[in-house]
Amino acid sequence: MNKLFVMTAALGLTLSACGDNSADVTTEPAGSNCPNGGVAIESDGTTTYVCDGTDGASGANGANGANGSNGATGSAGAGGGSLTWTGVTADTTAEAGHGYVVDAASAVTLTLPASASLSPGDEVRLIVHGAGDVRVAPSGAETFDYDPAQLGWRPVAGHGLPLLEQLAASADGTKLVATSQGTSVYRSTDSGASWTQLTGMATVNLEAIVSSADGTVLNLGTWGYGYWYSTDSGATWTQSGSGPAYNEALAMSADGSTIFGVDNASSRVMSSTDSGATWSQVSGAPTSYIESVACSTDCSTVMMVDEYGNVYRYQAAGSGWTQLAVGQSSGKVAMSADGATVVVTVSGGQIMYSHDTGTTWTTAAVPALNWYPVAISTDGTTIVAAASAEGIAGGIVMSKDAGATWTVEDETMHQWQFATITSDGTRPLVSAQGGFFAKGDGTVLAPQDASLDFLYEGDGAFFATREAGTAYGPY
Repeated sequence: MNKLFVMTAALGLTLSACGDNSADVTTEPAGSNCPNGGVAIESDGTTTYVCDGTDGASGANGANGANGSNGATGSAGAGGGSLTWTGVTADTTAEAGHGYVVDAASAVTLTLPASASLSPGDEVRLIVHGAGDVRVAPSGAETFDYDPAQLGWRPVAGHGLPLLEQLAASADGTKLVATSQGTSVYRSTDSGASWTQLTGMATVNLEAIVSSADGTVLNLGTWGYGYWYSTDSGATWTQSGSGPAYNEALAMSADGSTIFGVDNASSRVMSSTDSGATWSQVSGAPTSYIESVACSTDCSTVMMVDEYGNVYRYQAAGSGWTQLAVGQSSGKVAMSADGATVVVTVSGGQIMYSHDTGTTWTTAAVPALNWYPVAISTDGTTIVAAASAEGIAGGIVMSKDAGATWTVEDETMHQWQFATITSDGTRPLVSAQGGFFAKGDGTVLAPQDASLDFLYEGDGAFFATREAGTAYGPY
């Protein structure tokens, strides 16, 4: 038998047998002869195919390679802030980056660091644990920014009295009188630090109270329970037999001699020139329901607002009574000593002011709230007004340029009742349920359980934020 030696078919080699026979070997493509391809061997006219087999199964995966090297470390995050906390029981000067826990039985002052040593973002925090109030004061000319909805006007001593409805003050603000819940009268002779309940007058349906500039002459109007006056700062009272019997609005001259009032049951405007002892009807006066009265220092000029918001002017030496074109809705009226500057609040959302005794009027740039109580300084420069209604956010606004510009002073929720102001405009007071509220003295007041944060903004200003509890603003 001849033996066949097969070399690589793809090389096209000729295979030789051990004899005379020879064979040709060629590549056979994949097809019907060899499904996977192979070689064709031709010998003596006969072709033989040697076919390639099918691919074998894939081998197992090789082992995983070694882990690559770690990537570069990312940049560091911003560092968290931290404060150094200190317990305080006495007056202290604060440092930036410090927190203070005040636990004192009496008042303590925390003075903020001087702005020259601060950078924007520097912080001071305060927590009040003790019963004593804490006043946070600037070290010099620094100022405070704050949200008036967080830090409003502060209560003066006497806070906690029953609902205060009417309020009157002497020109310097040291002598105050107020009616409470229509049944009692309180007096303070020390700017509200302490109060005494007065007796000797009616104790039912007390509606209006006014005071002379020195606090000596007081007049009290009631609804159906007589008209009462005092010439000794409220120590004794006398009932007037001819005064307005159903009175809700009064205005008094600075010396206490002249008073204008309204008997709303009979629609009569009345006046007295002997501190309230005797009264007479003023002819030509409006007969509508009058809700507010104001007069100049000698009551030679009088302004009245009726329930419809109509404003009436009376000039004793001039044209008598004039109805002015201001009608909106009911509110209050206040007047400067010379009668030139007049301010009217409108419960429908406006404050109107005039610098020519009501001949022309300007609408103040204030929020559209239910403005009601209003007061004005003797020279007409400083004006304070308040707005509130049950369940509606109220506020206090002030102008220090006779109405040209206004600032929002307080946006806290109170039932503001009445407003008064010292003759020089430096100390306005607004009464509300439970007491009186006064403008701050340049410090932030923090009672027990208050928590506040003071963040330096730059340019000498700290932003004060109330974190918890109750606190009161500086202005």
